[in-house]
Amino acid sequence: MRVKVLRIVRIILLAAAVIACVAGVVKTKKAGRDVSKIDVQITAKHCYHKENDGAWINGRYYIDYTFEIANHTNVGWKYLQITTYVSDKNGKSLGTITTEFGSSYGASDLKLRVGETVTIDSSIADSANQPGEFFTTLFNSDLSDLVFASEVTGGTYYDD
Repeated sequence: MRVKVLRIVRIILLAAAVIACVAGVVKTKKAGRDVSKIDVQITAKHCYHKENDGAWINGRYYIDYTFEIANHTNVGWKYLQITTYVSDKNGKSLGTITTEFGSSYGASDLKLRVGETVTIDSSIADSANQPGEFFTTLFNSDLSDLVFASEVTGGTYYDD
């Protein structure tokens, strides 16, 4: 009888160990997909005006931003959505910029591998007739005049 009880206890302990191991592997895989482990910085800004830009009377104003994106996760990424919070030097919030790189469906021009850092340019534009206040502030300021805090707010990973 005692041997039977010990055998049952051993089986229960073995099952508990297997369950704990599987749960740990799943938790580790999920932690590897944590977008908060992707660092994003805006490293450069270039502003310009294009006259006669398509149907836009008086053209459009453009701001090109250069993003440096470092992947510290355990998976590669084919799509990232980045939200950049812009404030002045006193901490007053001025607005946000949402940028998307790559594609979550099918082929993607973004292939951010594990441990890799990439530099990607992105543009925003506004009408030359009536640019918004937030856009005008961005356009007329130097990169060092404002505080840019970027974070990845969504993404699609791929397995190599």
